Amino acid sequence: MEIMDPVGNPYHLSDSVMQGGDVFKFAIDNAPDSISKVIEYAKSSYQEIDFFAIHQVNGQIVRTIINHAGLPKDKASAETFSKYGNCGGTSVLVNYCDQMFGKVNNSTLFVSFGCEL
Repeated sequence: MEIMDPVGNPYHLSDSVMQGGDVFKFAIDNAPDSISKVIEYAKSSYQEIDFFAIHQVNGQIVRTIINHAGLPKDKASAETFSKYGNCGGTSVLVNYCDQMFGKVNNSTLFVSFGCEL
């Protein structure tokens, strides 16, 4: 069954649809606090984490999470999205491989949200 959205795009009942504003709000409201809780639970610190691999849904969300969580700019990146786009659930690993290839890394905190949870 095909339905047209308000601007004329076809939509099928089997299609996945995400509300971008809701995803942004969820990510910003939850990811920074979740990062803090995981670090606390692990009895670790931001300084002990070598890299924060954040799901690359879009660059603005990632940059905002980095700022709101107070992550060191050299330990997280929003640049993978601009190279590869939103790779879905694999974006956390694509981000890690792209940014950490050939580097020594003892600890990484992986952050995901949305359909990829």
